[in-house]
Amino acid sequence: MQIINPHLLNVLVVLLYILLFGGLSLVRQEGLSTRFALESLALGGLIVGASLAAGAPASPVLVLVALYLVTMRSRWLAELGTLVGRQGRFGLAQSLYSLALRLWPDTAARRIALLNRGALWVKAGNPQRAREVLEPLLQEEDLSPRHAAAAHYNLGIAYERLGQGDRAVGHFNAAIEALPGSLYALGAEAALRRRRKGAAPPAEPQAPKEDKEDEG
Repeated sequence: MQIINPHLLNVLVVLLYILLFGGLSLVRQEGLSTRFALESLALGGLIVGASLAAGAPASPVLVLVALYLVTMRSRWLAELGTLVGRQGRFGLAQSLYSLALRLWPDTAARRIALLNRGALWVKAGNPQRAREVLEPLLQEEDLSPRHAAAAHYNLGIAYERLGQGDRAVGHFNAAIEALPGSLYALGAEAALRRRRKGAAPPAEPQAPKEDKEDEG
């Protein structure tokens, strides 16, 4: 005996998916993405409509997988880029970031891809390219504290590698101010202590991670 119509169950799955990831965006102070909600509703409606026409309801698990792969495409591509970047495959990582940025990402996903791209340039030993990616990001309106802290930390390391100590210190302090107590702030505090001791920057500077989305 069916407790709930399977097609209605899939509608509920779509709505819960939107609420869950929308809520996570609010918790992360990234704001609500209208594009994410519209894409989820459109794809969910297409799946439910097709299953109604076929007379065979889709599996709720498959609905969730389809929603994630499509609506989070830029995020998981950026995460994949981060993964291969850690293995030293910088060219492939940058290609994945480029693809993530071309697939019509929402604002939060675009910023995540840019943050990870900037951090990878630092790790690859090209601080100038990192600066070119991250400086414009800090000029954007409504940048979340977490993203601002990540950008400032990576820029601090980049300017340190460029020999511009004053700018590096300014960005480290800005990272601490943007999100006190975060891993980015802790990394910035450690960098400032290291500078006061006159120690050299690490050979492969890499910003700490607040979560899996923002490499540093």
